[in-house]
Amino acid sequence: MTEHRDSDAPRDVQSSAESMDKDPAARRRILVSIIALLVLSVVSAIGVLAYMNRRATVRSLSEQHVELVNFAVNNVELGLSTGRIDAVQAFLVEMAANPLFAGVILYDPDGESLLQVPTDFQIGEALAQRVLAGGSETVGELAYQAEPIVDADGEVMGHLLLGISLESMNREARRALVLTAVIGLIVLLPMTGAIAWLLTWMEQRLRVRELRLAEVNREVEIMLNNLDQGIFTLNLDGTVNPQHSLRARELFGVSDFANSTLQQIFGAADDAAKVLRQWISMIAKSRFLSEWPKYEQLNPLKEIETERGGEHRIVTINYRPIVEDGELRRIMVLGTDITAQREAEHALDRATRAREAEVGRILAFVQNERSAVDSFLEDTEAWLGRIDVIQTGDDLINVEPDFLRELHTLKGNAGSFGFSGLAEIAERMEDAIKAAREADRLTTFDGWLRLAQDLRDEYVKITEFRTRLFSSAKDRMSISRIDYDRLVAEVRSRGDIEGKHIYERLYALDSLPLGLYCQKLQRVIEQYRDKHRVDIADLDVLTPDAPIHRTHRSAFDACLVHLVHNALDHGIESDQERKARGKGPGVISIAYEESSGSATVTVADNGRGIDPAFVADRAIARGLITEDEVRSLSEREKIDLVFLHGFSTKSRTTGTSGRGVGMDAVKAYIEQVGGTLTLVSRVGTGLAVKVTVPSGGRSGDG
Repeated sequence: MTEHRDSDAPRDVQSSAESMDKDPAARRRILVSIIALLVLSVVSAIGVLAYMNRRATVRSLSEQHVELVNFAVNNVELGLSTGRIDAVQAFLVEMAANPLFAGVILYDPDGESLLQVPTDFQIGEALAQRVLAGGSETVGELAYQAEPIVDADGEVMGHLLLGISLESMNREARRALVLTAVIGLIVLLPMTGAIAWLLTWMEQRLRVRELRLAEVNREVEIMLNNLDQGIFTLNLDGTVNPQHSLRARELFGVSDFANSTLQQIFGAADDAAKVLRQWISMIAKSRFLSEWPKYEQLNPLKEIETERGGEHRIVTINYRPIVEDGELRRIMVLGTDITAQREAEHALDRATRAREAEVGRILAFVQNERSAVDSFLEDTEAWLGRIDVIQTGDDLINVEPDFLRELHTLKGNAGSFGFSGLAEIAERMEDAIKAAREADRLTTFDGWLRLAQDLRDEYVKITEFRTRLFSSAKDRMSISRIDYDRLVAEVRSRGDIEGKHIYERLYALDSLPLGLYCQKLQRVIEQYRDKHRVDIADLDVLTPDAPIHRTHRSAFDACLVHLVHNALDHGIESDQERKARGKGPGVISIAYEESSGSATVTVADNGRGIDPAFVADRAIARGLITEDEVRSLSEREKIDLVFLHGFSTKSRTTGTSGRGVGMDAVKAYIEQVGGTLTLVSRVGTGLAVKVTVPSGGRSGDG
């Protein structure tokens, strides 16, 4: 883990920390403004309430005045109608005692004063006449109002002039205003102070929490910046947040994450970036976050390769959900530099392959006949001479079918003998040719040249090992020294032994039991079973003790490996298919018989067999034959379409087959040595391939 000082923190994180330090002062200013506004609002509310209460008081006094005037008029009319002047006077005295009234004067119909209460209530003659004529008039703090007094018949009996004290009404209104203001100040101001104190207390608590949060953020910052992982976050709309760890800058070569696109950060192609955005959109709508590992596997960008400062880097990318309240809010991206790890893995892989190749060389010479190995190496040397015909990328794309077939044969035979290094290089060369053809570009040519040199180097290592293992004085006969000594002793003890008998003995001694000969085929099955983890039984050798001579072994060597590979890749179903069909383990069997003129090997499997209709459809799909030509074929002829060059039932390649070479190469070789190849298919049950060669057949080129 690399250490980083605080001063190395990303600039955007530092600026956010500085702005955080300034926030409390700004927040305090806002708080003071809020409190001032609150006080102003309270004072304004008190003023409004006082004003409204004053208006209500004035309105109430006015209504009270109207009621008193009406009451006075009714009582005066009643008193005058009954002739009770004394009662009227007593009532007017009582009414004049009301603070609202300054005094009352009762006039007769002609305007002569009858009663004046109180006696000192004075009003000028002219003013009195105007009031009596107009109904009302205001002078200073007094308002004068005249009301007619009528009898039951509607005749005017006189006039009542009332002096109303405006000063009393204003005094009552002011008292209501002051009282409301005082009550408001007593009640609302303490509440305002409590709210202001509460806001101040909350601000202080917030400040304490911010300080703690800032400290935690700084600690998290330091931790993030000391991690070897580059971390940043994505929003669900595909945008990138500005926060990131220092390591993220180094791994992704981006300093301004917020203003960078996913394509710029990951250095991805347009298609990959589009798929990434589709992936983000998909998981944003999902509610099954517990299935995150499955969603993460769907992400197209799990590993990127970058060039930073002239250094090649490999970065793996992991994605983690950020969930709030049970919902996905953001996505955390974690980048890890695995360049050193990948280089170590490659170095270990190279060392492992080198050891395996070395062990393979030893086992190949120990477990196989030297003559067969020598023949294989001769063929390999001859093929190596043909590599030079590929001088350009175009030559690689347009390589001849025979060249590809021989490379495929070289790979298969190298694997069957145990030369794992040679087989692995040959397989990679096949892949290089296929990649060049499919992509139609020259980017694979440099890789092809390196592989060709690797193949030559491995061949040289094998031949040098053979030179060290065998001396020039080594017997050329492939039989053991013990068997040879026994044969010599028998010839010496029997003087009448015929040359024919000696030849037959030598022929027998130069033979191997089929069971021993098939050990390399058993290894092919074991390797396939270990690699693919499938339920396949060991090779079933039906005639294990049948002797097979070196001549026939050489003839069959070139085809048996192909046939076993085809049975594994095309014949034996997957474990799921076999279980659904009620089948047990896959089984490949081999039998050998020799007659007077020929030798026959039968390789059979209990797989799916060959469906003539399916073979015809595949041949049409690959452009090997037309539909019109297929209609004229028999079932047997449809099955024989598997011998066409380029035919394959596989949609993908494996380490053993699927490139469209194999059965055609087997058939071509068998016919070359004068033999025949026959297919016996039972759809759903299995396939038997019978290969017959003449007894005098020569060893092939396989």
